[in-house]
Amino acid sequence: MSAAQREHEDATGSEGMRDEGQQSAARPGGDHHEVIVVGGGMVGAALAALLGEAGVAVALVDARPALLDPEAVGRGRPARRVSALTPVSQRLLEGLGAWPWMAARRVSPYRYMQVWDAEGSGEVDFSADQAGLAVLGHIVENDVTLAALERRLVALPSVHLCLGPGSKGWRAASGNGASCWPTAGA
Repeated sequence: MSAAQREHEDATGSEGMRDEGQQSAARPGGDHHEVIVVGGGMVGAALAALLGEAGVAVALVDARPALLDPEAVGRGRPARRVSALTPVSQRLLEGLGAWPWMAARRVSPYRYMQVWDAEGSGEVDFSADQAGLAVLGHIVENDVTLAALERRLVALPSVHLCLGPGSKGWRAASGNGASCWPTAGA
C-alpha cells in the first residue's frame, strides 16, 4: 500500500467512508465520492486524474454528452484551439501516462515566443536559449491533451465519469447506460 493510499485510508476509515460530520456525495452502488470535480476540461480532467492516482474516490461531472473519440483526435486537420504547455506541464502529463499518447499524435516544440498586448504598446519575448533550455515547451491541441487525460481517467477505478444530463439523468461514461444521479422529473 502506498503512502497516499495509507493517508487516504486514515482520512476515510477502513470502509472508505469519511468520519461522522463530513459529507460526501452518494454514488450508484452505495459508494461515496470524496471529491466531485465539476468541469471535465483539461484542468478538471488533470485534477481528477491526479486525485484518482492517489486513490481518492472522484466524480468528474461534465456537461458534454460523450468523451472525445481517441481514434479521431490528433488526426487529420489540426484543431484551432491550442495551448502552450511548459516542461512542468509535460512532466505532470508524463507522470499520469498521458504524454506518450499525446506525443504520438501531434505536439510541436517551441523555442521562442513573443507576446504583446492588444494596443501594441507592450511586449515580452521568451527564448529557450536565454533560459538555457532545449525548448520552452510544446504547442498542443487542446483536444489532444483532453483525450489523453480521458484515456487515463477511464482506466482509474476510483474515478467515476458523469456526462451531460439527458432525459434520464446524468449518464456514467462507462457506456453501460447507468445513471450517475437522477435529475428532477426523470
